Amino acid sequence: MDADVPSLLQLRACRVDLRTRSVLREDRGARLSTKEAELLVYLTQNPARAISREELLQEVWGYDPSVISRTADTTIQRLRSKIERNPRQPEHILTEHGHGYRFEPLAPDGTAPSLPIARSTETSRTNFRADPTPFVGRERDLARVADLLGPSRLVTLRGPGGAGKTRLARRAALDALRDGIAGESLSGGAYFVDLAPASTEDDVVRVVASSLALSLVLDHRRHDAISQIGHAIADRGPLVLVFDNCEQIVAPAAHVAGRLMDVAPDMRIIATSREALHLTGERVLELGPMTQEEASELFAVRARAVRPDFRVDDAGLLGRLVDALDRLPLAIELAAARSGLLAPERILERLQERFRLLSRGPRDATPRHRTLRATIDWSWNLLDDDERTALTWCAVFRGAFPVEAAEYVLLGAHPDDDFVLDVLETLRERSLLRAHAAPEDPETPRLRLFESVRAYAEEKLDEAGEADAARARHRDWMVQRAEELATAVDATGGDRAMARLGLLLDDLLAVVDRHAEDAPEIAVRAALATVTWLYRQGPMRTHQEVLDRAVSIAAAGNLSDSLRARVHMRRSIALRHQGRAEEGYNAGEQALELAQRGGDAITMGEAMVAIAALQRNRGRTAESDEMNRKALALHLEHGHRLQARRAKSALAFTAWKQGRFPEGEELYRDVLAEARADDDQAGAATALTSLGLVLLDQGRPKDAEGAMLESLELHEAIRDRRGAAVAAGNLARLAVNRGQVRKARARYQECLLGLRAMGDRRLEGVVTRNLGVLCMSKGLTRQAEEHFRMALAIARETDDQWNVGSVLSDLGEVLMHEGRHAEAAVRYQEALVKAEEVGDHRNAAIIRGNLSVLHHQRGELDTAAALNRLALGELGELGLKRAEGYFEAYGALLCAERGELERARTLVDSASETLHTFGDVKGKALTEMCSAGVRLVEARTNGTTEQRETAEDRAQRFAEEPDPDVSSDTLHSADTDQGRRLLRRLLDLPPS
Repeated sequence: MDADVPSLLQLRACRVDLRTRSVLREDRGARLSTKEAELLVYLTQNPARAISREELLQEVWGYDPSVISRTADTTIQRLRSKIERNPRQPEHILTEHGHGYRFEPLAPDGTAPSLPIARSTETSRTNFRADPTPFVGRERDLARVADLLGPSRLVTLRGPGGAGKTRLARRAALDALRDGIAGESLSGGAYFVDLAPASTEDDVVRVVASSLALSLVLDHRRHDAISQIGHAIADRGPLVLVFDNCEQIVAPAAHVAGRLMDVAPDMRIIATSREALHLTGERVLELGPMTQEEASELFAVRARAVRPDFRVDDAGLLGRLVDALDRLPLAIELAAARSGLLAPERILERLQERFRLLSRGPRDATPRHRTLRATIDWSWNLLDDDERTALTWCAVFRGAFPVEAAEYVLLGAHPDDDFVLDVLETLRERSLLRAHAAPEDPETPRLRLFESVRAYAEEKLDEAGEADAARARHRDWMVQRAEELATAVDATGGDRAMARLGLLLDDLLAVVDRHAEDAPEIAVRAALATVTWLYRQGPMRTHQEVLDRAVSIAAAGNLSDSLRARVHMRRSIALRHQGRAEEGYNAGEQALELAQRGGDAITMGEAMVAIAALQRNRGRTAESDEMNRKALALHLEHGHRLQARRAKSALAFTAWKQGRFPEGEELYRDVLAEARADDDQAGAATALTSLGLVLLDQGRPKDAEGAMLESLELHEAIRDRRGAAVAAGNLARLAVNRGQVRKARARYQECLLGLRAMGDRRLEGVVTRNLGVLCMSKGLTRQAEEHFRMALAIARETDDQWNVGSVLSDLGEVLMHEGRHAEAAVRYQEALVKAEEVGDHRNAAIIRGNLSVLHHQRGELDTAAALNRLALGELGELGLKRAEGYFEAYGALLCAERGELERARTLVDSASETLHTFGDVKGKALTEMCSAGVRLVEARTNGTTEQRETAEDRAQRFAEEPDPDVSSDTLHSADTDQGRRLLRRLLDLPPS
């Protein structure tokens, strides 16, 4: 043993005889191993100096510098357990953050050690070590710290464990050392003060002194220790201290920081803590998750350090991975360290065992930063029993949760109102709970747990045996609140109700999963509450999966017929919108049977309407109407106003589809008036959607536009994605009629995106067909045919027989446009059979009109004339004025070719007047063309030479007019092209 080393070492907890390696303490005795004694001797020979692990391994163990070993760390731990009063809060062998250890030979009375007295005259401007890895992300936070350090002398970086507070503080301090603060250089330097080992105010003072290479001998006649340090700092000039890890000793750290700033006015402090210091002038920067872009970049950089060829082609996958890691730097770095063996998708899959997965941090990191669990352990150990209980009970929440929900749940553990709010606030201040601002509902205060903290707290909840009680409180609050909101979504303020219901979705699905066996009725009620949101927001697949799960729970739980009927009824609707017609029909039948058995009149009527919708789509129109009438009568009998309106709307829809427009308009206006009287915003929005179409088909575009726009506004107000998509599609149809191609295309795309996000396959087919119609209006027949064939496949897949007939007719028009008359005739005949089969009288009349044009082009004038007269008669009876105007124009050319000039003139004048009323651009072009043809025949028959030449020239210009640029915002449709072809027939005829 070195002669300079005393044989007896006096420490706070014990005396150590270094010659015999004996540890003498009041509570017990111990004996040091040879290496423990040698290590302690080396430490005492180098007091108050930061000693690296590498130095200890070389000097005490004689290892080669290239050797990497944890021997020093494990030996330090054993030595602490023998000589320290509390090994977890050592007073002598202190950890130097990111470096190694330091020995402080404190005397038993707590006075300063007998070390060299004077402050060192040779001081470095910083004690920071270079970062071993590049600083990634947090650029905006870094800039914010720099901005705050200008006017503020204390900036606290507050955030949860693993948020990167220390790294950011170090970088900000070094940037300030390099660039200065507010134009002033830091001549005094920048110093890192690790308070992790400190447990008292004296410890804080000593750590600060050691970090600045100051040694103290107290002179109580002049200054206390803090004043001495403050004056020494003031002598150095402007400087920055980083007070790291303040959370475990907040009050002493705050007191020392405040006193130092009083004595040293040019000193600034950057503090890192999981809670604020609460000093006057303190500026707190909340350090939450990184942005997804920053987090993804950090993962990629750290992964390449492990695997240089690392790359991810799927940015969405990496985004999901870092989201699952809470976008916190520590979790990201620990996960990236696994990249040598696991691909990102496998890391994501294995996050269910996150604490095992995220457990291999670098050896030179502090122990609490080597594993995710250790980081959270650090925060957990700083909580008292009440705070721990509150944190574990909050783990039952899956998403962001309202404060009132947390209060209700926590009152199950502590029936004390004051406690609940106080402890929630404490957990928020300590960054274990974080405030969550929901843009959808900014009025409601919410809290959220990081997923890693939630998983940790849930383990503790299970260990405490309190999980069942906490989950029961969570279940009861969630279901009661969700049912209240589901009832409120249709009324004024329904947008707020929908937003709040959507924010509970994750927790409601958790209720379904957790309580399927112990509380099946409540689990099913939770499922039904979710579908109120999912039906309007989607996706439909999730909607249907939740209902499938509810069906299983209800069957296994032997629940009431009424509740089971409600589940099957909602499932029938979900299946219909996904295009699974047969399954939807069976589910509707089950719902009806169960409702009848349970005497549930409301669900009976709703099941009838659901079945009727499937019957109508499958072409069974008479059966559909009969079922809807029965439902309407049942609801009226029992005073179910809301359900009666829905049945009446279903009858109105069929009337519109069949071309019975006055009847449909009257029914929709009744529904609209009743909905407004009952403050049923959803009912009013739906009625306006279809009323707009009825008005449009009756030639009242301005009235139609008003109804459609109001419908869109209402659907958006109540956050009904499906309804808004349909309303956008209807406005697209109006834009098509007005020749506003770009607006129509944008509206259709908006509609289609909404429906695809919803997973509404049947309506997707309808809109795909409408896009084909738009392409036809531009003369883009190949693109139109692609849309039509896709729409036909979807219509057949979803058993939507109405749309099958419509698309077959559209394909006939494409083929006729391309001159493939025989194929067109086949498609038109197939479409006509389907339209008559389903009772689609409107489509049947239009198909006959198109067949008339087809026979006219083929020179079969008598057949064409008969079909034209029949079509015009049917369209007139149905009130389809716009379609009637088109076929009057075609009929005028047909009559002119047949020599029926008086009828030709009557038809073309009527067509011009009708289509002008609609504001129909392409209709106007068609009537002008047809009028030129009629005048040509009139001039050839009765006109002068000059009149004949003028008429010939005018008709020739129309007949030879080239197609306009299809990229323009004007319409050039298959309709005008067909008119041009018929006009050329007249020009080719010899003069009379």
